[in-house]
Amino acid sequence: TFMFPSSVAAARGYALERGYLGQEFRLNNVLLVFVVIFAVFELLALLAAGWITRAVTGTVHKLYQATEFIKRGDFSHRVKVRSHDQLGELSIAFNEMSANVETLLQERVKHERLEREVEIAHEVQTHLFPREVPRLESAEIVGECRAARGVAGDYYDYAEIVPGLIAFALGDVAGKGISASLVMSNLQAALRAQVTILAERWKLAESALTVAAAATAVAPTVEPMLEQSLDLPCGVTGVDTACAVENMVASINEQLCRSTDSNRFATFFLALYDDRTRRLRYTNAGHNDPLLVRADGSVEKLNAGGTVLGAFEWVRYEEAATTLAPGDLLLVFSDGFSEAQNTVGEEYGEARLAQFAAARRHKTADEIRRAVFEEIDNWSGGQERGDDQTVVILKAR
Repeated sequence: TFMFPSSVAAARGYALERGYLGQEFRLNNVLLVFVVIFAVFELLALLAAGWITRAVTGTVHKLYQATEFIKRGDFSHRVKVRSHDQLGELSIAFNEMSANVETLLQERVKHERLEREVEIAHEVQTHLFPREVPRLESAEIVGECRAARGVAGDYYDYAEIVPGLIAFALGDVAGKGISASLVMSNLQAALRAQVTILAERWKLAESALTVAAAATAVAPTVEPMLEQSLDLPCGVTGVDTACAVENMVASINEQLCRSTDSNRFATFFLALYDDRTRRLRYTNAGHNDPLLVRADGSVEKLNAGGTVLGAFEWVRYEEAATTLAPGDLLLVFSDGFSEAQNTVGEEYGEARLAQFAAARRHKTADEIRRAVFEEIDNWSGGQERGDDQTVVILKAR
């Protein structure tokens, strides 16, 4: 058998051993073919090595260039993938990483923008809550709202209509966050407009009574006459103070129905308190029943009124009246208190809140305010607030 020599020297030796010296020309041709084949294989090996080296170094260089884009903050740059080997998989992984980082940065920018918007909304909303507390001789009033998400859908307010007569309210807009806070601002504007209208009507009534008293040569006794009008049936007096609360709530409801979507509604409690007579007139529009804790510890619920605001424009409301004796306590609260849950999911409940208020009825309004928030925080066990918590407390002296 003939085996092809592995080198030029071996081929020559083989030829000498077999006595092929007479065929030198043919041997030279064989050797030449062998040399050419060997040179071709060497060239192909060099080309392959160069191609592999260039492919490896080229991909690495592209990855290096991509990292430079990342260092400059350009996460949109992508590496072109032209192979399916390990370097190609590395390029795919790099592109996925860049895309994920870019998405995270975009989400962070959106989140920061939203946080800034919420911060601005919170700053605006703080100016919607009352800054001054009305001065009363027969009672003290205090309120506070703690939002669940930076801005609140709850709303409380109190304002002096005329000296000795105040309006105070607490509302809870359906939903949370900025959308609820926008409805809340609408509610605040509507209430303040009604307070202003009532104050103007009161001043006009005062002027009319003063003129009438002067015409009949009777000493003007405006305030007692206006005080009596609070106890008269609705519609008897010109200022209609006996039905002012239900009229105000009806007007606010119409305003909300016309300016908000039908799925945006609010519970609302509104009351007028006369400092001279200790008379309280109120309307409860679908809100949690405020707790009236009497000085002897008994508890009454103020539930006269009607349905929620903003749902039906044609709804009419009713109002009721009561008198606060010295030592009585009125607690108006949002469902963020009664529905607060502990670590096992149990709600605090209105019954427990009534017992808590009755046990602390001898404290000042501000002390009760601090105590009720502390009680709910302890009940929740440090959990994040699930809903806005708002309270208005009126304590009769």
